[in-house]
Amino acid sequence: MERNQLTALLLMFLLLTVYFQFMVEPPKAPQEKEKITPQTAQLIAEKKKADAEALNDSAKSAATLGDFASRMKGENTTKILENEDLKITFSTRGGRVQEVSLKKHKGIDQKTLILNNEQSTAQAFEIKTLQKQTIDLYSLYYEPTEISKTKIQFVAKLSETQKITQTYSLTKEGLLDYDIKVEGLDKIINTEAKAVFKWQDDLRRFEEDLYQTRYYTTINYSTPDGTFNYLTYPSEDVQQATEPKLHWFSFKQRFFTQAFIAKNKNLQNVKLWKSGKDKVDGIIKSLSATAEISTSDLLAGKAQFSYYYGTNRYQELVKSNIDNFGRNLYLGWDIFGFFAARVVIPIFALLENITSNYGIILMLLVLVIKLIVLPLTYQSNKAQAKMMVVNELTKPELDAFKEKNDLNKTFLTMEEQQKVQGEQMRLSQQLGVSAFAALGGCLPMLLQMPIFIAMFLFVPGAIELRGASFLWAHDLSTFDAIVRFPYIWGIGSHLSLFTLLMTGSTLLLTYYTSQGQASMQGPNKYIMYIMPVMFIFVLNSSPAGLSLYYLVQNLFSVAQQVIISKYFIDKDKMRLGYENYKKENKDKATGKSKMQLWLEDAQKKAQERAEAQRQKKQKPKS
Repeated sequence: MERNQLTALLLMFLLLTVYFQFMVEPPKAPQEKEKITPQTAQLIAEKKKADAEALNDSAKSAATLGDFASRMKGENTTKILENEDLKITFSTRGGRVQEVSLKKHKGIDQKTLILNNEQSTAQAFEIKTLQKQTIDLYSLYYEPTEISKTKIQFVAKLSETQKITQTYSLTKEGLLDYDIKVEGLDKIINTEAKAVFKWQDDLRRFEEDLYQTRYYTTINYSTPDGTFNYLTYPSEDVQQATEPKLHWFSFKQRFFTQAFIAKNKNLQNVKLWKSGKDKVDGIIKSLSATAEISTSDLLAGKAQFSYYYGTNRYQELVKSNIDNFGRNLYLGWDIFGFFAARVVIPIFALLENITSNYGIILMLLVLVIKLIVLPLTYQSNKAQAKMMVVNELTKPELDAFKEKNDLNKTFLTMEEQQKVQGEQMRLSQQLGVSAFAALGGCLPMLLQMPIFIAMFLFVPGAIELRGASFLWAHDLSTFDAIVRFPYIWGIGSHLSLFTLLMTGSTLLLTYYTSQGQASMQGPNKYIMYIMPVMFIFVLNSSPAGLSLYYLVQNLFSVAQQVIISKYFIDKDKMRLGYENYKKENKDKATGKSKMQLWLEDAQKKAQERAEAQRQKKQKPKS
């Protein structure tokens, strides 16, 4: 059992190390001056250049833009749609979204969070004319008509029978529906060419922890047949992909997402791009997407889309009723994602009705989950207690065996370790203990792993913890630094108090778990205590909420183990039962169970096959 526990710990540590090895870069101070990347600057410059040429040379404008020239001049005003969550500002130049504010959230400057604006975002909607000219519909001027508080329409008339209509409406599902339709233009535009929608966005910094924010920023997307995918992250290389058809794509950050959804799943030849190593101060990453849309869909009123501007709160994502949209919150592989979505998140949401203090909610979450897995915990502790009693009863004979065979050494070879384990198994069999008895303690622990990992993945992306303070931690979504120092590789430039306390509680739990494991010797005896210390390097830059959760979980585990051991497990009764079994079966010829005999026979046959193959390889060819 000891070797199984050690292997599990080593594997867990390896996974956590790989997961967090790049999360130790210290956050940089936010820049006052907002900048944009060259890609966005180029798209904005091209749009301004085209507008300027059209405005400054009316003759050239008429010749170049034809029927669209009249819509290149006008008054640029703004209109607003808003609800309790969003405030969306539209521009009559382009009839498009100009700025999006999330009213319930604050940016790093503690002002209302502006998700995007004209300085960070550029969009275009291009069509081709029969004269082979490219017209950006977002460069035209539109007449606005406010239909209701949550619905607005923009119309650009070329004539009484020719017009372009863009309609926006806020929905109860948290989306901004967007329909665009052209009427009477079938003899002006090239219906064989595709319309092209372009979106370039420099995602701005909203969080203190810059590195983790960059880590979670990518483009997610889903195909019409329901296949979900994403550009690789946290890679610092330029990432790009081309998909023949898409249902939707999203510019996803750690806590917030912007998405473009085609209701008719008719986005074609979509090109997605994510910036690489080049970083601009104040910008997390630069993302862009280009999608083709059938011109016949524009004419037939099938260019129906939706925008999503909001948080990565799971309940908000799934409320949209869009295939795979909930996966914008990363919850891990299928089994871990299932536990996170079906167990952790619902319990978390219920606890929010009890208190608004998220530190207390995390503590209550530990209690609830501990109660859910209590039967498994009891079985694990009971199996461990049995092995402790067995180790105590077999220790005198095992020590004598080691002394006789010169096995009382700090370091044993693999063959010598097998001899000790074989003798321990033989002595355990004399007490009626199965060769697989150790699994009785490990299996319940493994069954709890999906919930353990689900929490490990859920907490870093939980927007509920963003800005939530608890005790000395001003924000549970980032680390709680109690001391800062020059950057050190592997640990960062700070020490987190909750991580230190969590490490101490893990050492305490390790102490109680290792009691009675008398057969553990050599390096194995100390590595159990080295592992928890290594978690300082793994979790020091993780969210304080995650370390708080594991701290409370460890303390509950120690309390559970003490209570179960003291009040629900009778070791004296176990000891008496094993001793009686040994007396009653002392006259058996081998003292071995059928299972042990089967294992020994299988091992012997395997050795014979290996020897036969070795001799076959050594046999000279005739």
